[in-house]
Amino acid sequence: MHITITSFSLIAIYLSRVVSAHTVTISAPDPGPTPMPPVMGVLFVQTSDPTFSGYVAIARDVLGRYVVTQDRSLALPVTYADHQIFPMFVEGFTNLGATFGEVFQSPPEGPGNNAFEGNSFNFAALTGTSSGIYGEPAQAGKTSYIPAPTNFYESAFFTLDHQNNEILPTWINPDGSPKPSTFGISLDGGELEDPPLFVSMNIGSFNAIYGGYSARIFLVNDPLPVNSISITD
Repeated sequence: MHITITSFSLIAIYLSRVVSAHTVTISAPDPGPTPMPPVMGVLFVQTSDPTFSGYVAIARDVLGRYVVTQDRSLALPVTYADHQIFPMFVEGFTNLGATFGEVFQSPPEGPGNNAFEGNSFNFAALTGTSSGIYGEPAQAGKTSYIPAPTNFYESAFFTLDHQNNEILPTWINPDGSPKPSTFGISLDGGELEDPPLFVSMNIGSFNAIYGGYSARIFLVNDPLPVNSISITD
């Protein structure tokens, strides 16, 4: 049997070996991090004085602020997603957010300026708000907070720590600077029952003016004994 090998055959054999020895795998574009699925539950409020620990209540107070209740059956069901907290009972507002503008320390001036700065006592009450965009500063708009003459609110400023389900607030100033903040309860109005909630960069400065306690908020599914946990400032 006679076999003729042409130059074209040799080239084909050579190329096939080169290709097989250097196989290139083409992957699909990286879609980026997978978004965390929505997390549902109620918001457990753990105060530095455990006497006031409880849950964020369904009903807001007469000023439109979210308050703490020790009655688990009155706790507000929520969903956390995309740095926002969505209450099951909307009552005119899609989000649980924070509103700044009732009173403020000058400097750093008022709404439209860097509210959370230095050692100011400035605060934002937890209220009903509209939806927001994560990383954007406070914007003017309608909220449930009645006393604020100029409402500046943020709603997409929460981060859920998936290790312990703690909600962590970070206020964004108008200049874009993020300010890690702390929750607290206010006793300024003598609200020993159902105290209102707020967020501030300087809990110590706030408490010196208004009185209250620092707080941590956790997204939970199971009932907790409200006086079983305490923290220190």
